[in-house]
Amino acid sequence: MARYFAEFYRSLRAEGGRQARASERLLRLRLQAEIFQSVVAADRLGVGGGSKSALGIFFSQLFYHIFYIMAECVTLSNGGQMPNDSTHVAVGAPTGLACAVVNSLNQSGFNVALEAFGGWCGGTAGAVLPDIFDPPDHPGHRAMGHGIIPVGAASLFWAGNLGSWQESLRRSADQHHVQQVWAQNPLVAVGHVLAEWFFRFLAGFVAGLGAGYISHMILDFGTPRCVPFVA
Repeated sequence: MARYFAEFYRSLRAEGGRQARASERLLRLRLQAEIFQSVVAADRLGVGGGSKSALGIFFSQLFYHIFYIMAECVTLSNGGQMPNDSTHVAVGAPTGLACAVVNSLNQSGFNVALEAFGGWCGGTAGAVLPDIFDPPDHPGHRAMGHGIIPVGAASLFWAGNLGSWQESLRRSADQHHVQQVWAQNPLVAVGHVLAEWFFRFLAGFVAGLGAGYISHMILDFGTPRCVPFVA
């Protein structure tokens, strides 16, 4: 944390007015993120009053990502560098998780947890997917994978079909749940349990994938290079 204080005081001497205030906001957000990251570590180890509570760890991690995202927005709005994979994942993963949770509120508790995990993984995958389509091997690497029109059309298709995709995956999960209940062979029952969990995971993954991809586009839109209309 000390390096953030050093950066801040150097910026106060070197910059005036607006830039100094932006640096102060950035410092505070980074410090808040570091604090919540420390809480996560304490909770996991059970030290310093940490409870090892899964719920406490989840919310501490969530707030860490929120403050990290806000710090990145301050950086980008002041002409910062292009966001890298770690930045995209830090934004895309919780975005995917949130999208999956919102779309699974009509499910039971454990099923929500499975879909939330799928959303986190889908958000992570979606956050790096644009740079897989358009490898960042030069400053102007953005093509159709970052294009507003093709990505916008794909996003509308995803949003319009997400509900039906999830319901289909949940029906498959329910079928395996029923088959697991009636299975006579323990190995067959375990296979149906794993299949049920997998389909519920996929129901969250498809929600998180689109949300993570969109978060990548939003971050890149705020950079000096912006994003192209088509390619």
